[in-house]
Formats: sequence, C-alpha cells, structure tokens
Amino acid sequence: MDKTELGIIVVLIFIAMLFDIRKKKIPLYMIFFIGIISVAMTIYNMIFGNERIEEVAAGLFPGITLFIVSFLTKEGIGYGDCFIILFAGMILGIEKMIMILMTAFVLSSILSVFLFVLKKVNRKSTLPFVPFLFLGMGVTIFV
Repeated sequence: MDKTELGIIVVLIFIAMLFDIRKKKIPLYMIFFIGIISVAMTIYNMIFGNERIEEVAAGLFPGITLFIVSFLTKEGIGYGDCFIILFAGMILGIEKMIMILMTAFVLSSILSVFLFVLKKVNRKSTLPFVPFLFLGMGVTIFV
C-alpha cells in the first residue's frame, strides 16, 4: 500500500466519521462508495502489486467477526461500523486492523467510563464508533 492509497482511506474514513458524529449513522451511499474504492484498490494491488489473496482474506476477518457480534447483540456495534472495518481491513491488512481496533476499543472505553462517571451518559447510551477508528488509524499508522 502506498501513501496515495493510505491517504484515500484516511480521507474516506474521516468523512464517514463526520457523518457518524453528526447522525450516529453512516449513509448507505458512503458505505457503498468506500466499498467500491476499497475493492478497486485491492484488485489493482493484486494485479499490479504484491498483494496476495490470503492477505486480503485475513484482512476481512475483523470486519466479518464484528458483523457476527453486531448481529448477535442487535447492533451493539452498527453495521455501518462493521462495513468500514471490513473495507479498511481489506486495504490495511489484519495486523494493522487489529491494532486499530484495539486502540479504538480502548479509547472508546476510556471516554465511555469518563462520561458515565460524569453522568453524561447512561448504560443505554451509544457513542459513534468511527471517530475512535479514525483515532486508532492515526495512532497505529502514523505513530
């Protein structure tokens, strides 16, 4: 993956983050667009680069796992978040995606506890997750 591809993914996830913050929902057209770009970049890298099908399949694993968790928890994590993770994993690979997810879960947990202690949220409250994914990307990729 080169810097251009990384830049494209970062910009797309940033835009998805803005939707997630404002509406707690990512529009279907945005998910569709991110999916098309991710698949196109993956196919290009498989044909002209050094991307192997095994690496792509492994990168899909975190997204697929979260889809199952989302289904079992009646969207405890939204399907839009799962799609973003699925498509990002296709490009970034399983190692980076796991680090991004671990960072995102830790950051979201810290904020959740902090807001709960301040009584700004309750147990039924939800937080947008893509901003934490974006921060996790920043920490994992750029630090």
